[in-house]
Amino acid sequence: MKNFILHTLLLTTFLLSSCKDDEFQPQSAIRGEWELVKMGSSWTAEVQEGDEMAWTETYVFRSNNTFEKTRNSADGEFQASGTFTWREAEMTDSSMARVYLTLTFQSGEEILGSCTQDGNEELIITHQEELRNTWGACDGPILHYRKK
Repeated sequence: MKNFILHTLLLTTFLLSSCKDDEFQPQSAIRGEWELVKMGSSWTAEVQEGDEMAWTETYVFRSNNTFEKTRNSADGEFQASGTFTWREAEMTDSSMARVYLTLTFQSGEEILGSCTQDGNEELIITHQEELRNTWGACDGPILHYRKK
């Protein structure tokens, strides 16, 4: 009986310690380069990918909570930069959000995609490890990004 209890305790300890390795790390999930892979219309079900998209775009998020955004379109190349804050979504949140990001632009506001005029852009990281904008809530395009 003592061996059974000892083995059960060891197995439980092992399982609990291995679960800690799988815990979500928001900072790691955010950091890095994200590339626009798909854009959709908030008015129709139309989706554009690859060469069909009106522009290409990337975000780079750094560990010091700064970001750079680059957009290439027929009108030229545009760059923006600033700082960001983040918070994890609550477990009771019914959206697909895992992390909410707020970007505060210090330059390049002409490529800011937002429903407000406060110099901020809101993004989410979903449970499917996709970065999405929130601009579609006010008739802007719905943009989907994948981490490179």
